[in-house]
Amino acid sequence: AVTSAKIADGSIVNVDVKSDAAISVSKLEIGGAGEILISNGTTNQWVTEVYETFTTSGLNSSTKDYTYTFTNTRFGGPIKLFFVSSGTMRQVIPTSTYYTANTTSILIKNVNSNFSSGSGGNGNGNVFYVSYFK
Repeated sequence: AVTSAKIADGSIVNVDVKSDAAISVSKLEIGGAGEILISNGTTNQWVTEVYETFTTSGLNSSTKDYTYTFTNTRFGGPIKLFFVSSGTMRQVIPTSTYYTANTTSILIKNVNSNFSSGSGGNGNGNVFYVSYFK
């Protein structure tokens, strides 16, 4: 039988482990305080959730879209987007109808029609909150 004594430390690599092996979470590398482990489909990484607030201004004149550049590079995982309407915070349904995102920014679509809380009804002045993983 193969025992731990017969396996040199550091000699087992990823290709030696079955893809469907049931590895306990306790065997994974420990992350820092407040971090969670997520995957972007290619890489697993310990990340922290970031919260940012911004107000729309200077919308695209024809599409009324607004691009917000994240303060940090986004690793992956879900984005939560909220906006304030009549004093109430509302979560935006995460579909491409309302926004798309990459690792550096989020494009909020047709702010004038989709989010009616801004000043003057032109889409400018909308307050948004976004959270993502870095």
